[in-house]
Amino acid sequence: EWQNYLIEVPLKEKFHSELPPQERGTEALKEFLIDAENILNSGQAEWTGSLSDSESDDNSAQVNKINTLLAFYQHLKWLSDCFEEPGISVTFR
Repeated sequence: EWQNYLIEVPLKEKFHSELPPQERGTEALKEFLIDAENILNSGQAEWTGSLSDSESDDNSAQVNKINTLLAFYQHLKWLSDCFEEPGISVTFR
């Protein structure tokens, strides 16, 4: 399962707070993003239903589809793109 392969071990090991900041920079984050993109492109990350707080015109709850890996990928990609030049130190717990 991609969660164990991609998130459980690599994020906690590569971005542990005890590592020196220079080892937890945007280059290491880009490696993670490449792995995540490969999983997304292969179709291994599933879309699941998520109930919305809003209701439709007929007062029934709306079910939205969400891909948690895609959302996480987009957020980290944005951070990587925004802070690439000054460089950032990344930590995951």
